[in-house]
Amino acid sequence: MAMVLAMDLAMALDLAMAAAMALAMAMALAMALAMAMALAMAMAKALALALALALALALDLAMDLAMAKALDSRLSMIDLILPYPPSINNYYAQARAGRIYIKQRGKEYREITRSKFIEKYPDHKIWEGKVSIRIYVYPPDKRKRDLDNINKCLWDSLEYADVFKDDSQIWYLEMTRFPMIKGGKIELFLKGM
Repeated sequence: MAMVLAMDLAMALDLAMAAAMALAMAMALAMALAMAMALAMAMAKALALALALALALALDLAMDLAMAKALDSRLSMIDLILPYPPSINNYYAQARAGRIYIKQRGKEYREITRSKFIEKYPDHKIWEGKVSIRIYVYPPDKRKRDLDNINKCLWDSLEYADVFKDDSQIWYLEMTRFPMIKGGKIELFLKGM
């Protein structure tokens, strides 16, 4: 009986040892799992930080690109306010020999256009490509006027000011007549295409 008791005790001891080992393994496994979770959390934090940094850099780049595009578009857009130009009949004249020349009033208008343009855009490089033009016309009085009577004077004056080389570069033209104002004026918006 003492032998059976010793065997039972040895078995109980073995079982207790096995349980202690299982508990130690479970604790080691729980510790490994806790360490893996901590590592995963640290990696998730690092990944979140890297994503936030990448997002901030992308946003900064997008803002830089938008600013560069806005600057480029501002530089390639010209807006000028000019006096009302002489009509084609008051711009050109024909000499007795048949030679066509620009009248004094036309020459003065070209000089005004050139000085206003150079004052506002001193670093402008002459456009060689297509040009888009929008013109707002404010006549100086209530007389009937053909809008297209002022175009040639405007084109010649803009060529003279070195805005573009030739009026054949104009690919898009929009003209709008507004109510008269004393003295009249022209608002020009030009863009390289």
